[in-house]
Parts: sequence; structure tokens; C-alpha cells
Amino acid sequence: MIIYVSKFCRKAEGYKEGDYTQHTKLSVTDFINDPKYMDRLALASELVVDKEEYKKHSSTTPEVLECCKDIKILGKADIKLLIYWRKQLAKTLKELESAETGEQEVEGRSPVRRKRSLKKRKMR
Repeated sequence: MIIYVSKFCRKAEGYKEGDYTQHTKLSVTDFINDPKYMDRLALASELVVDKEEYKKHSSTTPEVLECCKDIKILGKADIKLLIYWRKQLAKTLKELESAETGEQEVEGRSPVRRKRSLKKRKMR
């Protein structure tokens, strides 16, 4: 049995032009609120927990806080853990925000109904 090992060399990209910092920080608030959070996470080296309420949240474990210290060394499972943690924090913040404004989310179908197409109307 012959096993082929594919070897390839990545081109060295070097530093971004004008950006010579190797250690970049991202606040958890920006991580939660940014719709392109994956891109921001890929560029960051560390997640900084900027509010105490994030540390006191029920889904914040010592493992999550340890993962926030150095993102570059994390594996796939750890990244998934951070994304799940972000989802839980965003959900809690959204609930708190809606409670403050007095709004309650309506579950179920949307109140807007779709109109039937003309073909279906003619068939009846």
C-alpha cells in the first residue's frame, strides 16, 4: 500500500501594509455586536472582556475566559465554543433590551400573509 502525502508551500504574505502589530485585541462588546464577527475574530489575537456582566453570565466558564486570552492557538472545538458563547450572550442582551423597552417578541408566524398567485386562484 502506498500512501501519498500532499505537500504544499504557502506563500509568505508577511505583514499587512502599514500594520506591524502582531498582537491585536478585540472587545467582547464589538465581537457580539458586529455582524461580521468571524472576520474580526480571525484578525484578533485576544478577546478582552470589557464588561463585568459578561464575566458573570451563566455561559461564561473558566474555559471560555482562558480561550479569550489567546485566540491564535485555539482549535476548531475552542472556536466553536467561543461562537456558542457569543450566541448566548447576544440572546441575553437582546432579551434585556426588549425588557427595557417593554416589547415582547411575538413567536410564531409573521402577521404579513402572502398573496396567492393568480394561477391558484383561477384553478379554484
